[in-house]
Amino acid sequence: MGGICSWEKGHEAIDKAREPMKRPGDEGDITQEFPSEALGKLSEKKIKTMADHTTPLTMDAYNAERASVLAAERAEGFDGRARETASEIENKANEIVVAIRQRDAELVHGGGLDMLGKVVTPDTHFVGRASNISSTSLFKIAQRMPKGAHLHCHFNSCLPPQFLLRHAKNNAHMRIKSDLALNSEDNKQRAEIQFQMHVIDEEKLLEPSVSLLHESYKSSFGAEDKMKGWYSYDKFLEEYPGGEAAAEEWLASKLLFTEEEVYGISQTTANIWLRFGTRTRMLKGLFGHESAFRAYTDACIQDFIRDNIQYAEIRPNFPSNSLVKADATGFIDNVGLLQIIADAITAQRQSGVYFTGLKVIYCCPRSFSKERVAASLVECIELKRKFPDLICGYDLVGGEEAGFPLQHFAPELLSFRATCISEGLDIPFLLHAGETLDSGSSTDSNLIDAILLGAKRIGHGFALPKHPQAMRMVKERGIALEICPISNEVLHLCPSIRGHALPVLLANNVHCTINSDNGTFYGSSLSHDFYQIMIGAEAMSLHGWRVLAEWSLDHSCLTASEKVAAKTVWSERWDVYCQWIIDTYGSELG
Repeated sequence: MGGICSWEKGHEAIDKAREPMKRPGDEGDITQEFPSEALGKLSEKKIKTMADHTTPLTMDAYNAERASVLAAERAEGFDGRARETASEIENKANEIVVAIRQRDAELVHGGGLDMLGKVVTPDTHFVGRASNISSTSLFKIAQRMPKGAHLHCHFNSCLPPQFLLRHAKNNAHMRIKSDLALNSEDNKQRAEIQFQMHVIDEEKLLEPSVSLLHESYKSSFGAEDKMKGWYSYDKFLEEYPGGEAAAEEWLASKLLFTEEEVYGISQTTANIWLRFGTRTRMLKGLFGHESAFRAYTDACIQDFIRDNIQYAEIRPNFPSNSLVKADATGFIDNVGLLQIIADAITAQRQSGVYFTGLKVIYCCPRSFSKERVAASLVECIELKRKFPDLICGYDLVGGEEAGFPLQHFAPELLSFRATCISEGLDIPFLLHAGETLDSGSSTDSNLIDAILLGAKRIGHGFALPKHPQAMRMVKERGIALEICPISNEVLHLCPSIRGHALPVLLANNVHCTINSDNGTFYGSSLSHDFYQIMIGAEAMSLHGWRVLAEWSLDHSCLTASEKVAAKTVWSERWDVYCQWIIDTYGSELG
Protein backbone atom coordinates (compact mmCIF):
# COMPACT_ATOMS: atom_id res chain seq x y z
CA MET A 1 0.00 0.00 0.00
CA GLY A 2 1.24 3.50 -0.73
CA GLY A 3 -0.09 6.97 -0.05
CA ILE A 4 -0.04 8.37 3.47
CA CYS A 5 1.56 5.18 4.82
CA SER A 6 4.90 5.83 3.05
CA TRP A 7 7.75 6.62 5.36
CA GLU A 8 8.42 9.97 3.66
CA LYS A 9 5.01 11.37 4.52
CA GLY A 10 5.19 9.77 7.94
CA HIS A 11 8.33 11.72 8.80
CA GLU A 12 6.78 14.88 7.36
CA ALA A 13 3.80 14.46 9.67
CA ILE A 14 6.08 13.91 12.67
CA ASP A 15 8.08 17.07 11.87
CA LYS A 16 4.87 19.09 11.62
CA ALA A 17 3.64 17.70 14.90
CA ARG A 18 6.80 18.94 16.57
CA GLU A 19 6.18 22.54 15.47
CA PRO A 20 4.36 24.75 18.05
CA MET A 21 0.71 25.28 17.17
CA LYS A 22 -0.22 28.87 16.28
CA ARG A 23 -3.51 30.55 15.60
CA PRO A 24 -3.87 32.93 12.64
CA GLY A 25 -2.39 36.30 13.66
CA ASP A 26 -0.23 34.93 16.48
CA GLU A 27 3.18 36.57 16.37
CA GLY A 28 4.69 36.36 19.83
CA ASP A 29 4.94 33.98 22.80
CA ILE A 30 1.55 32.39 23.47
CA THR A 31 2.17 32.69 27.23
CA GLN A 32 1.75 36.44 26.87
CA GLU A 33 -1.98 35.76 26.39
CA PHE A 34 -2.27 34.35 29.95
CA PRO A 35 -2.48 36.60 33.03
CA SER A 36 0.50 36.19 35.37
CA GLU A 37 -1.83 34.89 38.13
CA ALA A 38 -3.06 32.05 35.89
CA LEU A 39 0.53 31.17 34.92
CA GLY A 40 1.39 30.96 38.60
CA LYS A 41 -1.41 28.47 39.22
CA LEU A 42 -0.33 26.37 36.24
CA SER A 43 3.24 26.21 37.53
CA GLU A 44 1.94 25.02 40.92
CA LYS A 45 0.41 21.98 39.20
CA LYS A 46 3.79 20.59 38.19
CA ILE A 47 3.72 16.82 37.91
CA LYS A 48 5.92 15.34 40.62
CA THR A 49 8.52 12.71 39.72
CA MET A 50 10.91 10.49 41.66
CA ALA A 51 13.46 13.30 41.34
CA ASP A 52 11.38 15.26 43.86
CA HIS A 53 11.89 12.58 46.51
CA THR A 54 14.92 11.24 48.27
CA THR A 55 15.48 7.55 47.64
CA PRO A 56 17.38 5.61 50.32
CA LEU A 57 20.84 4.56 49.15
CA THR A 58 21.71 2.10 51.92
CA MET A 59 19.94 -0.99 53.28
CA ASP A 60 19.68 0.61 56.71
CA ALA A 61 17.90 3.65 55.26
CA TYR A 62 15.72 1.47 53.04
CA ASN A 63 14.69 -0.80 55.92
CA ALA A 64 14.00 2.15 58.20
CA GLU A 65 11.78 3.88 55.63
CA ARG A 66 10.03 0.60 54.78
CA ALA A 67 9.26 -0.07 58.43
CA SER A 68 7.96 3.48 58.82
CA VAL A 69 5.60 3.18 55.83
CA LEU A 70 4.26 -0.22 56.94
CA ALA A 71 3.73 1.05 60.48
CA ALA A 72 1.82 4.07 59.16
CA GLU A 73 -0.38 1.81 57.03
CA ARG A 74 -1.17 -0.40 60.01
CA ALA A 75 -1.96 2.59 62.21
CA GLU A 76 -4.26 4.11 59.58
CA GLY A 77 -5.91 0.77 58.81
CA PHE A 78 -9.55 0.10 59.61
CA ASP A 79 -8.44 -2.08 62.52
CA GLY A 80 -5.62 0.21 63.66
CA ARG A 81 -7.44 1.38 66.77
CA ALA A 82 -8.42 -2.18 67.68
CA ARG A 83 -4.78 -3.32 67.41
CA GLU A 84 -3.59 -0.36 69.44
CA THR A 85 -6.05 -0.96 72.30
CA ALA A 86 -6.05 -4.77 72.20
CA SER A 87 -5.61 -6.59 75.49
CA GLU A 88 -2.90 -9.16 76.04
CA ILE A 89 -5.54 -11.89 75.75
CA GLU A 90 -6.79 -10.51 72.42
CA ASN A 91 -3.27 -10.34 71.01
CA LYS A 92 -2.52 -13.89 72.09
CA ALA A 93 -5.82 -15.13 70.60
CA ASN A 94 -5.02 -13.29 67.37
CA GLU A 95 -1.61 -14.98 67.13
CA ILE A 96 -3.32 -18.36 67.45
CA VAL A 97 -5.94 -17.54 64.79
CA VAL A 98 -3.28 -16.36 62.34
CA ALA A 99 -1.20 -19.50 62.95
CA ILE A 100 -4.23 -21.75 62.43
CA ARG A 101 -5.09 -19.90 59.22
CA GLN A 102 -1.57 -20.52 57.93
CA ARG A 103 -1.73 -24.20 58.87
CA ASP A 104 -5.14 -24.65 57.21
CA ALA A 105 -3.92 -22.93 54.06
CA GLU A 106 -1.40 -25.72 53.62
CA LEU A 107 -3.19 -28.76 55.01
CA VAL A 108 -6.82 -28.09 54.02
CA HIS A 109 -6.59 -25.91 50.93
CA GLY A 110 -3.34 -27.33 49.53
CA GLY A 111 -1.69 -23.93 49.34
CA GLY A 112 1.73 -24.09 47.68
CA LEU A 113 4.86 -22.29 48.79
CA ASP A 114 6.11 -19.00 47.40
CA MET A 115 9.76 -18.36 46.51
CA LEU A 116 10.51 -17.57 50.16
CA GLY A 117 9.00 -20.82 51.39
CA LYS A 118 5.82 -19.24 52.79
CA VAL A 119 2.41 -20.86 52.24
CA VAL A 120 0.47 -18.95 49.58
CA THR A 121 -2.96 -17.56 50.57
CA PRO A 122 -5.62 -20.02 49.30
CA ASP A 123 -7.37 -19.08 46.10
CA THR A 124 -10.14 -21.68 46.10
CA HIS A 125 -13.82 -21.60 45.25
CA PHE A 126 -16.36 -21.77 48.05
CA VAL A 127 -19.11 -23.82 46.37
CA GLY A 128 -18.18 -27.50 46.46
CA ARG A 129 -15.76 -27.09 49.36
CA ALA A 130 -18.08 -26.23 52.23
CA SER A 131 -17.74 -29.71 53.74
CA ASN A 132 -13.94 -29.39 53.85
CA ILE A 133 -14.24 -25.97 55.46
CA SER A 134 -16.63 -27.19 58.16
CA SER A 135 -14.05 -29.62 59.54
CA THR A 136 -11.32 -27.01 60.06
CA SER A 137 -10.28 -25.44 63.35
CA LEU A 138 -10.54 -21.98 61.80
CA PHE A 139 -14.19 -22.56 60.90
CA LYS A 140 -14.95 -23.73 64.43
CA ILE A 141 -13.38 -20.49 65.65
CA ALA A 142 -15.55 -18.54 63.20
CA GLN A 143 -18.67 -20.35 64.45
CA ARG A 144 -17.89 -19.48 68.06
CA MET A 145 -17.26 -15.80 67.27
CA PRO A 146 -19.79 -13.28 68.71
CA LYS A 147 -20.85 -11.73 65.40
CA GLY A 148 -22.99 -8.86 66.58
CA ALA A 149 -25.69 -8.07 64.01
CA HIS A 150 -26.67 -9.84 60.80
CA LEU A 151 -27.97 -7.03 58.60
CA HIS A 152 -28.45 -8.54 55.13
CA CYS A 153 -30.32 -11.83 55.01
CA HIS A 154 -33.29 -12.54 52.78
CA PHE A 155 -35.71 -14.25 55.11
CA ASN A 156 -36.93 -16.95 52.73
CA SER A 157 -33.39 -18.27 52.20
CA CYS A 158 -31.74 -18.47 55.61
CA LEU A 159 -32.19 -22.16 56.52
CA PRO A 160 -31.06 -25.34 54.71
CA PRO A 161 -33.38 -26.46 51.86
CA GLN A 162 -34.45 -29.60 53.70
CA PHE A 163 -36.27 -27.59 56.34
CA LEU A 164 -39.02 -26.25 54.08
CA LEU A 165 -39.23 -29.49 52.11
CA ARG A 166 -40.00 -31.35 55.34
CA HIS A 167 -42.80 -28.90 56.13
CA ALA A 168 -44.32 -29.25 52.67
CA LYS A 169 -45.27 -32.93 53.00
CA ASN A 170 -48.32 -34.42 54.70
CA ASN A 171 -50.27 -31.45 53.41
CA ALA A 172 -53.28 -32.27 51.22
CA HIS A 173 -53.27 -28.78 49.71
CA MET A 174 -49.58 -28.65 48.69
CA ARG A 175 -48.85 -29.19 45.00
CA ILE A 176 -45.76 -29.35 42.82
CA LYS A 177 -45.26 -28.32 39.20
CA SER A 178 -42.53 -28.57 36.55
CA ASP A 179 -41.94 -27.10 33.12
CA LEU A 180 -40.68 -30.50 31.87
CA ALA A 181 -41.74 -34.10 32.37
CA LEU A 182 -39.38 -35.63 34.92
CA ASN A 183 -38.96 -38.86 33.00
CA SER A 184 -35.23 -38.57 32.24
CA GLU A 185 -32.10 -37.43 34.05
CA ASP A 186 -31.57 -34.69 31.47
CA ASN A 187 -35.07 -33.31 32.02
CA LYS A 188 -34.67 -33.51 35.79
CA GLN A 189 -31.49 -31.47 35.56
CA ARG A 190 -32.98 -28.81 33.27
CA ALA A 191 -36.46 -28.57 34.80
CA GLU A 192 -37.65 -25.66 36.87
CA ILE A 193 -39.74 -26.73 39.87
CA GLN A 194 -42.34 -24.69 41.73
CA PHE A 195 -44.58 -25.35 44.73
CA GLN A 196 -47.93 -23.89 45.69
CA MET A 197 -50.34 -24.46 48.52
CA HIS A 198 -53.75 -23.63 47.05
CA VAL A 199 -56.70 -22.38 49.05
CA ILE A 200 -59.82 -24.54 48.84
CA ASP A 201 -61.63 -22.19 46.44
CA GLU A 202 -58.66 -22.27 44.03
CA GLU A 203 -58.41 -26.05 44.15
CA LYS A 204 -61.82 -26.33 42.53
CA LEU A 205 -60.44 -24.52 39.45
CA LEU A 206 -57.30 -26.63 39.00
CA GLU A 207 -57.22 -28.89 35.96
CA PRO A 208 -56.45 -32.57 36.66
CA SER A 209 -52.87 -33.51 35.90
CA VAL A 210 -50.90 -36.69 35.29
CA SER A 211 -47.80 -37.35 37.37
CA LEU A 212 -44.76 -35.15 36.76
CA LEU A 213 -42.84 -38.41 36.30
CA HIS A 214 -44.99 -39.53 33.35
CA GLU A 215 -43.72 -38.91 29.82
CA SER A 216 -47.05 -37.32 28.83
CA TYR A 217 -46.83 -34.63 31.52
CA LYS A 218 -46.80 -31.18 29.97
CA SER A 219 -47.01 -27.73 31.53
CA SER A 220 -45.35 -24.34 31.78
CA PHE A 221 -45.19 -21.36 34.10
CA GLY A 222 -46.86 -19.04 31.63
CA ALA A 223 -50.13 -17.29 32.45
CA GLU A 224 -52.01 -19.58 30.08
CA ASP A 225 -51.04 -22.60 32.22
CA LYS A 226 -51.65 -20.99 35.60
CA MET A 227 -54.19 -23.64 36.63
CA LYS A 228 -52.54 -26.55 34.79
CA GLY A 229 -49.85 -29.04 35.73
CA TRP A 230 -50.21 -28.89 39.52
CA TYR A 231 -49.83 -32.33 41.10
CA SER A 232 -50.21 -33.55 44.68
CA TYR A 233 -46.84 -33.27 46.42
CA ASP A 234 -47.55 -36.24 48.71
CA LYS A 235 -48.32 -38.41 45.67
CA PHE A 236 -45.15 -37.20 43.97
CA LEU A 237 -43.11 -38.29 47.01
CA GLU A 238 -44.73 -41.73 46.93
CA GLU A 239 -44.11 -42.22 43.21
CA TYR A 240 -40.57 -40.88 42.98
CA PRO A 241 -37.96 -43.61 42.24
CA GLY A 242 -36.27 -44.45 45.54
CA GLY A 243 -39.10 -43.02 47.59
CA GLU A 244 -39.55 -39.95 49.76
CA ALA A 245 -35.95 -39.62 50.90
CA ALA A 246 -34.62 -39.75 47.33
CA ALA A 247 -37.22 -37.20 46.20
CA GLU A 248 -36.30 -34.74 48.97
CA GLU A 249 -32.60 -35.18 48.25
CA TRP A 250 -33.17 -34.38 44.58
CA LEU A 251 -35.37 -31.38 45.33
CA ALA A 252 -32.83 -30.02 47.82
CA SER A 253 -30.16 -30.31 45.12
CA LYS A 254 -32.33 -28.13 42.87
CA LEU A 255 -32.06 -25.35 45.45
CA LEU A 256 -28.30 -25.58 45.99
CA PHE A 257 -25.81 -24.16 43.49
CA THR A 258 -23.25 -26.69 42.27
CA GLU A 259 -19.56 -26.11 41.62
CA GLU A 260 -19.86 -26.76 37.89
CA GLU A 261 -22.94 -24.56 37.61
CA VAL A 262 -21.21 -21.60 39.27
CA TYR A 263 -17.66 -21.90 37.95
CA GLY A 264 -18.19 -23.65 34.59
CA ILE A 265 -16.15 -22.04 31.85
CA SER A 266 -19.24 -21.11 29.80
CA GLN A 267 -21.17 -19.62 32.73
CA THR A 268 -22.03 -15.90 32.56
CA THR A 269 -23.21 -13.33 35.07
CA ALA A 270 -26.55 -12.97 33.30
CA ASN A 271 -27.17 -16.71 33.24
CA ILE A 272 -26.22 -17.27 36.87
CA TRP A 273 -28.82 -14.65 37.81
CA LEU A 274 -31.43 -16.55 35.78
CA ARG A 275 -30.57 -19.70 37.72
CA PHE A 276 -30.79 -17.71 40.94
CA GLY A 277 -34.31 -16.68 39.93
CA THR A 278 -35.47 -20.28 39.49
CA ARG A 279 -34.43 -20.98 43.07
CA THR A 280 -36.26 -17.99 44.55
CA ARG A 281 -39.44 -19.00 42.70
CA MET A 282 -39.10 -22.58 43.96
CA LEU A 283 -38.75 -21.37 47.55
CA LYS A 284 -41.69 -18.98 47.34
CA GLY A 285 -44.35 -21.69 47.37
CA LEU A 286 -42.56 -23.71 50.07
CA PHE A 287 -42.37 -20.61 52.25
CA GLY A 288 -45.86 -19.31 51.53
CA HIS A 289 -48.07 -21.16 53.96
CA GLU A 290 -48.78 -20.49 57.60
CA SER A 291 -47.55 -23.69 59.23
CA ALA A 292 -44.22 -23.55 57.41
CA PHE A 293 -43.80 -19.81 58.02
CA ARG A 294 -44.40 -20.16 61.77
CA ALA A 295 -42.02 -23.11 62.08
CA TYR A 296 -39.45 -21.37 59.87
CA THR A 297 -39.51 -18.14 61.91
CA ASP A 298 -38.95 -20.02 65.18
CA ALA A 299 -36.20 -22.16 63.64
CA CYS A 300 -34.50 -19.15 62.06
CA ILE A 301 -34.19 -17.41 65.43
CA GLN A 302 -32.67 -20.56 66.93
CA ASP A 303 -30.28 -20.81 63.98
CA PHE A 304 -29.14 -17.23 64.54
CA ILE A 305 -28.49 -18.01 68.20
CA ARG A 306 -26.52 -21.18 67.33
CA ASP A 307 -24.38 -19.16 64.91
CA ASN A 308 -23.68 -16.61 67.67
CA ILE A 309 -25.64 -13.87 65.95
CA GLN A 310 -26.92 -11.50 68.59
CA TYR A 311 -29.41 -9.51 66.50
CA ALA A 312 -30.74 -9.65 62.92
CA GLU A 313 -32.61 -7.47 60.43
CA ILE A 314 -34.48 -9.75 58.05
CA ARG A 315 -35.77 -9.01 54.56
CA PRO A 316 -39.12 -10.59 53.61
CA ASN A 317 -40.73 -9.60 50.29
CA PHE A 318 -44.00 -7.92 51.21
CA PRO A 319 -46.02 -6.91 48.13
CA SER A 320 -45.62 -10.35 46.54
CA ASN A 321 -46.54 -12.30 49.68
CA SER A 322 -49.41 -14.79 49.63
CA LEU A 323 -49.30 -16.61 52.95
CA VAL A 324 -51.96 -19.33 52.89
CA LYS A 325 -53.75 -20.11 56.15
CA ALA A 326 -53.00 -23.50 57.70
CA ASP A 327 -56.54 -24.73 56.95
CA ALA A 328 -56.39 -23.44 53.34
CA THR A 329 -59.54 -21.34 53.80
CA GLY A 330 -57.89 -18.06 52.78
CA PHE A 331 -54.82 -15.85 53.04
CA ILE A 332 -52.94 -14.07 55.84
CA ASP A 333 -52.15 -10.44 55.03
CA ASN A 334 -48.91 -8.63 55.86
CA VAL A 335 -50.25 -7.49 59.24
CA GLY A 336 -50.79 -11.13 60.13
CA LEU A 337 -47.34 -12.05 58.80
CA LEU A 338 -45.66 -9.45 61.02
CA GLN A 339 -47.70 -10.62 63.99
CA ILE A 340 -46.31 -14.14 63.51
CA ILE A 341 -42.78 -12.71 63.61
CA ALA A 342 -43.59 -10.55 66.64
CA ASP A 343 -45.03 -13.57 68.47
CA ALA A 344 -41.89 -15.59 67.74
CA ILE A 345 -39.68 -12.82 69.15
CA THR A 346 -41.83 -12.63 72.30
CA ALA A 347 -41.64 -16.41 72.76
CA GLN A 348 -37.87 -16.34 72.40
CA ARG A 349 -37.51 -13.61 75.04
CA GLN A 350 -39.68 -15.62 77.42
CA SER A 351 -37.45 -18.69 76.94
CA GLY A 352 -34.68 -17.13 78.98
CA VAL A 353 -32.02 -17.59 76.26
CA TYR A 354 -30.48 -14.21 75.46
CA PHE A 355 -31.14 -12.78 72.01
CA THR A 356 -31.31 -9.04 71.30
CA GLY A 357 -34.04 -9.64 68.74
CA LEU A 358 -35.21 -9.25 65.15
CA LYS A 359 -36.36 -6.28 63.14
CA VAL A 360 -37.89 -6.32 59.67
CA ILE A 361 -36.86 -4.45 56.54
CA TYR A 362 -39.84 -3.94 54.22
CA CYS A 363 -38.76 -5.19 50.77
CA CYS A 364 -40.34 -4.58 47.37
CA PRO A 365 -39.06 -5.99 44.04
CA ARG A 366 -37.35 -3.34 41.93
CA SER A 367 -38.95 -4.95 38.86
CA PHE A 368 -42.36 -3.59 39.95
CA SER A 369 -44.06 -0.64 38.26
CA LYS A 370 -43.91 2.83 39.79
CA GLU A 371 -47.52 2.44 40.86
CA ARG A 372 -46.87 -0.81 42.73
CA VAL A 373 -43.74 0.60 44.36
CA ALA A 374 -45.71 3.69 45.45
CA ALA A 375 -48.35 1.39 46.95
CA SER A 376 -45.67 -0.57 48.78
CA LEU A 377 -44.30 2.64 50.30
CA VAL A 378 -47.77 3.50 51.59
CA GLU A 379 -48.14 0.02 53.09
CA CYS A 380 -44.70 0.27 54.68
CA ILE A 381 -45.80 3.41 56.55
CA GLU A 382 -49.04 1.73 57.63
CA LEU A 383 -47.15 -1.28 58.96
CA LYS A 384 -44.67 0.98 60.76
CA ARG A 385 -47.57 2.63 62.58
CA LYS A 386 -48.91 -0.80 63.63
CA PHE A 387 -45.49 -2.31 64.47
CA PRO A 388 -43.26 0.66 65.39
CA ASP A 389 -40.60 -1.53 67.05
CA LEU A 390 -40.52 -4.13 64.29
CA ILE A 391 -40.41 -2.34 60.90
CA CYS A 392 -36.96 -0.74 60.66
CA GLY A 393 -36.36 0.18 57.01
CA TYR A 394 -37.28 -0.03 53.33
CA ASP A 395 -35.45 -1.65 50.42
CA LEU A 396 -35.90 -2.37 46.70
CA VAL A 397 -34.61 -5.87 45.97
CA GLY A 398 -33.80 -8.15 43.04
CA GLY A 399 -31.13 -8.17 40.37
CA GLU A 400 -30.09 -4.59 39.64
CA GLU A 401 -29.42 -5.09 35.94
CA ALA A 402 -32.80 -6.77 35.32
CA GLY A 403 -34.78 -4.31 37.44
CA PHE A 404 -35.39 -0.56 37.30
CA PRO A 405 -32.60 1.73 38.53
CA LEU A 406 -33.19 3.68 41.75
CA GLN A 407 -33.45 6.95 39.82
CA HIS A 408 -36.62 5.61 38.18
CA PHE A 409 -38.32 5.61 41.59
CA ALA A 410 -36.75 8.82 42.92
CA PRO A 411 -40.06 10.81 43.00
CA GLU A 412 -41.83 8.06 44.97
CA LEU A 413 -38.89 7.55 47.35
CA LEU A 414 -38.45 11.27 48.02
CA SER A 415 -42.18 11.66 48.68
CA PHE A 416 -41.96 8.75 51.13
CA ARG A 417 -39.04 10.40 52.89
CA ALA A 418 -40.96 13.68 53.21
CA THR A 419 -43.98 11.86 54.68
CA CYS A 420 -41.80 10.03 57.22
CA ILE A 421 -40.23 13.30 58.35
CA SER A 422 -43.58 15.06 58.65
CA GLU A 423 -45.03 12.20 60.72
CA GLY A 424 -41.92 11.62 62.80
CA LEU A 425 -41.44 8.07 61.51
CA ASP A 426 -37.97 6.55 61.40
CA ILE A 427 -37.92 4.31 58.30
CA PRO A 428 -34.45 4.61 56.75
CA PHE A 429 -33.59 3.43 53.27
CA LEU A 430 -31.40 0.29 53.31
CA LEU A 431 -31.02 -0.01 49.56
CA HIS A 432 -29.47 -2.64 47.33
CA ALA A 433 -26.90 -0.91 45.09
CA GLY A 434 -23.52 -1.63 43.55
CA GLU A 435 -24.14 -5.37 43.14
CA THR A 436 -22.90 -5.15 39.57
CA LEU A 437 -19.86 -5.22 37.27
CA ASP A 438 -21.35 -2.50 35.06
CA SER A 439 -19.44 0.74 34.54
CA GLY A 440 -21.19 3.94 33.51
CA SER A 441 -24.66 2.44 33.08
CA SER A 442 -27.85 3.39 34.91
CA THR A 443 -27.33 0.27 37.04
CA ASP A 444 -23.86 1.50 37.98
CA SER A 445 -25.40 4.83 39.04
CA ASN A 446 -27.53 3.12 41.72
CA LEU A 447 -24.73 3.74 44.21
CA ILE A 448 -24.88 7.50 43.64
CA ASP A 449 -28.69 7.50 43.84
CA ALA A 450 -28.71 5.45 47.05
CA ILE A 451 -26.44 8.03 48.67
CA LEU A 452 -28.44 11.02 47.39
CA LEU A 453 -31.70 9.43 48.54
CA GLY A 454 -30.29 9.30 52.07
CA ALA A 455 -29.62 5.58 52.53
CA LYS A 456 -28.50 4.59 56.02
CA ARG A 457 -26.80 1.47 54.62
CA ILE A 458 -26.16 0.10 51.15
CA GLY A 459 -26.77 -3.55 50.35
CA HIS A 460 -23.57 -4.95 48.78
CA GLY A 461 -21.85 -1.80 47.43
CA PHE A 462 -19.34 -4.06 45.65
CA ALA A 463 -18.81 -1.49 42.86
CA LEU A 464 -17.96 1.40 45.23
CA PRO A 465 -14.16 1.36 44.56
CA LYS A 466 -14.94 2.47 40.97
CA HIS A 467 -16.56 5.64 42.34
CA PRO A 468 -14.07 7.78 44.30
CA GLN A 469 -16.58 10.61 44.81
CA ALA A 470 -19.23 8.18 46.04
CA MET A 471 -16.67 6.58 48.35
CA ARG A 472 -15.89 9.98 49.89
CA MET A 473 -19.61 10.67 50.33
CA VAL A 474 -20.23 7.28 51.96
CA LYS A 475 -17.53 7.98 54.53
CA GLU A 476 -18.60 11.58 55.14
CA ARG A 477 -22.24 10.59 55.65
CA GLY A 478 -21.55 7.56 57.84
CA ILE A 479 -23.12 5.05 55.44
CA ALA A 480 -22.16 1.40 55.94
CA LEU A 481 -22.02 -1.35 53.33
CA GLU A 482 -23.67 -4.74 53.79
CA ILE A 483 -20.99 -6.98 52.29
CA CYS A 484 -21.96 -10.54 51.23
CA PRO A 485 -18.70 -12.29 50.26
CA ILE A 486 -19.95 -15.77 49.31
CA SER A 487 -22.99 -14.44 47.45
CA ASN A 488 -20.81 -12.05 45.46
CA GLU A 489 -18.58 -14.94 44.42
CA VAL A 490 -21.47 -17.21 43.41
CA LEU A 491 -23.15 -14.44 41.39
CA HIS A 492 -19.90 -13.73 39.51
CA LEU A 493 -18.87 -10.38 40.93
CA CYS A 494 -15.51 -11.95 41.79
CA PRO A 495 -13.90 -15.27 40.79
CA SER A 496 -13.01 -16.21 44.38
CA ILE A 497 -12.67 -14.56 47.79
CA ARG A 498 -9.21 -13.27 46.89
CA GLY A 499 -10.76 -11.14 44.16
CA HIS A 500 -13.36 -9.55 46.43
CA ALA A 501 -13.56 -5.77 46.88
CA LEU A 502 -13.66 -5.97 50.70
CA PRO A 503 -9.89 -5.43 51.32
CA VAL A 504 -9.95 -2.34 49.07
CA LEU A 505 -13.01 -0.94 50.87
CA LEU A 506 -11.49 -1.57 54.30
CA ALA A 507 -8.14 -0.09 53.22
CA ASN A 508 -10.09 3.09 52.44
CA ASN A 509 -11.79 2.94 55.85
CA VAL A 510 -15.27 2.38 54.44
CA HIS A 511 -17.43 0.90 57.20
CA CYS A 512 -18.54 -2.61 56.22
CA THR A 513 -20.60 -5.38 57.78
CA ILE A 514 -20.44 -9.09 56.88
CA ASN A 515 -23.60 -10.94 55.82
CA SER A 516 -24.80 -14.18 54.22
CA ASP A 517 -27.48 -12.84 51.82
CA ASN A 518 -29.11 -16.12 50.60
CA GLY A 519 -27.36 -18.90 52.53
CA THR A 520 -29.94 -21.54 51.55
CA PHE A 521 -28.69 -21.53 47.95
CA TYR A 522 -24.99 -21.60 48.85
CA GLY A 523 -25.03 -24.12 51.69
CA SER A 524 -23.58 -21.43 53.93
CA SER A 525 -24.05 -19.62 57.23
CA LEU A 526 -22.71 -16.28 58.43
CA SER A 527 -19.81 -18.21 59.99
CA HIS A 528 -18.80 -19.31 56.48
CA ASP A 529 -18.66 -15.69 55.31
CA PHE A 530 -16.45 -14.70 58.25
CA TYR A 531 -14.26 -17.72 57.52
CA GLN A 532 -13.94 -16.70 53.88
CA ILE A 533 -12.80 -13.17 54.59
CA MET A 534 -10.20 -14.51 57.04
CA ILE A 535 -8.62 -16.87 54.49
CA GLY A 536 -9.04 -14.44 51.60
CA ALA A 537 -6.61 -11.77 52.80
CA GLU A 538 -3.63 -11.95 55.13
CA ALA A 539 -4.44 -8.42 56.24
CA MET A 540 -7.55 -9.75 58.01
CA SER A 541 -7.09 -10.72 61.65
CA LEU A 542 -9.04 -11.31 64.83
CA HIS A 543 -8.80 -7.55 65.39
CA GLY A 544 -10.45 -7.04 62.01
CA TRP A 545 -13.22 -9.46 62.90
CA ARG A 546 -13.77 -7.45 66.05
CA VAL A 547 -14.16 -4.15 64.20
CA LEU A 548 -16.58 -5.67 61.68
CA ALA A 549 -18.75 -7.09 64.47
CA GLU A 550 -18.74 -3.74 66.31
CA TRP A 551 -19.65 -1.87 63.12
CA SER A 552 -22.58 -4.24 62.57
CA LEU A 553 -24.13 -3.08 65.85
CA ASP A 554 -23.15 0.56 65.29
CA HIS A 555 -24.90 0.66 61.91
CA SER A 556 -27.92 -1.42 62.88
CA CYS A 557 -31.42 0.02 63.28
CA LEU A 558 -31.41 -0.57 67.03
CA THR A 559 -32.32 2.48 69.09
CA ALA A 560 -29.56 4.27 71.01
CA SER A 561 -30.46 2.55 74.28
CA GLU A 562 -30.79 -0.84 72.56
CA LYS A 563 -27.32 -0.40 71.07
CA VAL A 564 -25.76 0.38 74.43
CA ALA A 565 -27.29 -2.76 75.95
CA ALA A 566 -26.37 -4.94 72.95
CA LYS A 567 -22.78 -3.70 72.81
CA THR A 568 -22.31 -4.28 76.53
CA VAL A 569 -23.35 -7.91 76.14
CA TRP A 570 -21.26 -8.28 72.99
CA SER A 571 -18.12 -6.93 74.69
CA GLU A 572 -18.46 -9.38 77.56
CA ARG A 573 -18.91 -12.26 75.10
CA TRP A 574 -15.90 -11.13 73.08
CA ASP A 575 -13.60 -11.34 76.10
CA VAL A 576 -14.89 -14.84 76.90
CA TYR A 577 -14.42 -15.81 73.25
CA CYS A 578 -10.78 -14.72 73.13
CA GLN A 579 -10.01 -16.71 76.27
CA TRP A 580 -11.79 -19.72 74.74
CA ILE A 581 -9.50 -19.55 71.68
CA ILE A 582 -6.43 -19.61 73.95
CA ASP A 583 -7.74 -22.42 76.14
CA THR A 584 -8.86 -24.56 73.20
CA TYR A 585 -6.09 -24.08 70.66
CA GLY A 586 -3.14 -22.54 72.53
CA SER A 587 -1.53 -25.84 73.54
CA GLU A 588 -2.32 -27.36 70.15
CA LEU A 589 0.07 -24.92 68.48
CA GLY A 590 2.71 -25.12 71.18
